[in-house]
Amino acid sequence: MQNMRLNRFMNDDELIDVIGRFGTPLYIIDENTLHAKVKELLDAYSGFKGRRQVAYSVKANFNPAVIKAFIKDGIMFDLTSLGELYFYIRCKGDVDNVIYTSVAEEESEYTEVLNANVSRVVVSSYNGLINVIRAAESLNIKPKVMIRINPEVGVKAEVKASYRHGKFGVPFNTNARDSATNMIKYMMNNAMDRISFEGFHFHLGSQITDYTCFAHALDRLDAFIANMKKIYPKLNVNTIDIGGGTPVSYGEYVPTPHDIASSIVDRLNRIVDNYNKELMLIVESGRYLTAESTILVSRIV
Repeated sequence: MQNMRLNRFMNDDELIDVIGRFGTPLYIIDENTLHAKVKELLDAYSGFKGRRQVAYSVKANFNPAVIKAFIKDGIMFDLTSLGELYFYIRCKGDVDNVIYTSVAEEESEYTEVLNANVSRVVVSSYNGLINVIRAAESLNIKPKVMIRINPEVGVKAEVKASYRHGKFGVPFNTNARDSATNMIKYMMNNAMDRISFEGFHFHLGSQITDYTCFAHALDRLDAFIANMKKIYPKLNVNTIDIGGGTPVSYGEYVPTPHDIASSIVDRLNRIVDNYNKELMLIVESGRYLTAESTILVSRIV
């Protein structure tokens, strides 16, 4: 479509036409922009040696048109509630592409999730781990479980999600039950017949402006994996999910996906070389994938 001063994907005549057909207020979504943003994220990490995938954080916009567009791209989907799972399934999404990260982490919720054949679950607490194990046992299903860690690194972002005693994930080690060390210990000693350990997930923040936090987080994760492998030689790390945080520009310069990727791809490849040649990297995004795809048209009265 032609460019115009109001937005990138509609000209004046097209805009007037859709207003006349549908009225206002009206959201207009450009599917080509959605696909282009997925490609930008994937291309940014083209130097990664293992497998790479993008996961769309559905909470950013679960309009069925958006979900269906991303389903066409064959990407993964980060879901955080049964409501989001409902919308995704109604849009005929493949549950094999779901990463489920619960907020409440209740056993009844995990039972519904696993009963819907979702196989990849992220747990953010010791209690969440116990509940997903119980749900798996009751259904005789063996899900892939990832641990959401809080790397406790400094983050410069609009919303910070990694800091000491933060609520998003567990620290690497602590005297309390809620630590990655204690959770791995429990899994390896008590639960490997009921679940499969898949890997690690972290989310550092939203609208990250100083991307050095990714390098610091990966350095800490690399050292932690090395230590756990010494204790549990059979521990396999198949997936690392580095969460979201890729910023969107609102009129001022922000780092690009390539900026972020180029600063950490060597660290990611070192993890591949050390632990798993087939390691899958997941890069999540909600705002970055959708923000520039949609405009709101309304009347001033």
